[in-house]
Amino acid sequence: MKRKGTHSFHPSPIAIPQPEHPQPAARDIAALAYRFWQERGCPEGSPEIDWLRAERQLTSPRGPARLMVA
Repeated sequence: MKRKGTHSFHPSPIAIPQPEHPQPAARDIAALAYRFWQERGCPEGSPEIDWLRAERQLTSPRGPARLMVA
């Protein structure tokens, strides 16, 4: 017999956030970064500029742009 005012507590399962888009492979980031570097005239120094730009583009919520990397 149940008593009034008592409730069973059943916690909901914990939702672990999953990335909407899988992380791109390092080789894909590198290929796109290399293309960006070439487009900038192959300057010396600051390779992180092109790497971060490529990473940002490949992980964009709009999805990666269709790019042809030779």
